Amino acid sequence: MIPDPSALSAHEAGVADARPVVSPSTVLGGIVWVWTVLVLARGLLDSVNPRVHWLVSAAAATVIAPFLLRVRFAAYAPGLLPAWLLTVAVLLSSLATPDPLYGLVEAGKLGVLLVVTLTLFVTHSRYAHDAFRGFVFSTFLNAVLLLGGFLGMALLSREMMLRRWGTLLDYPGSLWRVGILTVCWSAYLLVVGERPLRHLALLAASLALIYFDGSRTGFLLCLVAAPFVVSVRIMEARSLASRLATVGAAVALVLTLVAGWNWAVSRRDASQASGTLGRIALLASSAKFEGVAALVAADPTRARMLQAGVTVLREARLVGTGMQTTRIDTEEGFMVVHMTYLQVLGDLGLLGFVCYVWLTLGWIPWLPRALANVRHLPSAFERAVYYNAIFLLLFFALAGLLHPLSTEWSEWVTFIIPYALFWEAVRAPPSNVAIASGHAPRAALTPG
Repeated sequence: MIPDPSALSAHEAGVADARPVVSPSTVLGGIVWVWTVLVLARGLLDSVNPRVHWLVSAAAATVIAPFLLRVRFAAYAPGLLPAWLLTVAVLLSSLATPDPLYGLVEAGKLGVLLVVTLTLFVTHSRYAHDAFRGFVFSTFLNAVLLLGGFLGMALLSREMMLRRWGTLLDYPGSLWRVGILTVCWSAYLLVVGERPLRHLALLAASLALIYFDGSRTGFLLCLVAAPFVVSVRIMEARSLASRLATVGAAVALVLTLVAGWNWAVSRRDASQASGTLGRIALLASSAKFEGVAALVAADPTRARMLQAGVTVLREARLVGTGMQTTRIDTEEGFMVVHMTYLQVLGDLGLLGFVCYVWLTLGWIPWLPRALANVRHLPSAFERAVYYNAIFLLLFFALAGLLHPLSTEWSEWVTFIIPYALFWEAVRAPPSNVAIASGHAPRAALTPG
């Protein structure tokens, strides 16, 4: 029997009023956080089920169905039109293929990823902050798993390929993608002196994931973070002392890169090419002393992919030949061209190519406005999350030069979340976004 509130004593009523109330938006934010951590775990696709991320997403959508049924979308959200057209391009390109059902499924996946999910986060960007906290947690979690493997617990992490480590949640090739999500954020906060020990630990964890993954792509793209952070600090500098300090840091960075390059080109012994740095060193020295021929010899498969891409560029049509059809024959079977832009041009045609570029690079004209808004935010934590979002958008665009198009959550979540945060910055983000303490933006949208 439910007691009558009017019959409660004054003391009981006071106790009842003092009970903490969990708002629906807090629960929803927690679900987004858990969902983000799970979809970043690409290793689950191999160890559990290839469709596990879609099952997780379906379960999350079911739990938050009351919110989704009442959610309000903007009449025109950034990214909505190119996302729609990209999905249409996939459909059109699949009509003439032997397996049009495959193209239909891929179009449906992109529709859920970009038309629905991207628009949802852009419209209700407060939940992108919850997802970003999932980025941070995933970095720490994988670092702990990596440490466990070094201590002898092979179930947590181990060397899965020659000099390339993976964890229970992320294998080589995807582990570095988790680490790079927080490199810029932790580096910026470390430079400005906000909780230096904590952010030094996070930066070390991020760099460890990138290094032990052994990916040359990850290592090279990580190097972009350093000049990005230095450029941001130069832009923010207001006093002569801060400008001189930033310039000094920039000079030190350049000298470090020059010294690293000289070290790399001096190591020409192929037997020394173990680990990430060894592979980078061998590639650099070969390129200097033997030119393009050495690059082709170092990775003949990628060279053939580029040749196939050039052919596609010459024969481009309005509608492409279908998803996963721009590929080459290798010793391991047919392999899709590992360059998203050329692959999209061949698979989806000029229509798909324009829409993909529009979606992934169309935010650049608004970059000056976003930077101006972020620069005036009072808190370093506020600025850091938006600077990191800009860096991740740049990273996503550059990664497309070396990797194929994907229709999986683990790939697109690294674009969707930064994209939503970027447009929040363009709209002049609310003040006092205490990301580190877990508080949502003060002026964030509420469900319904």
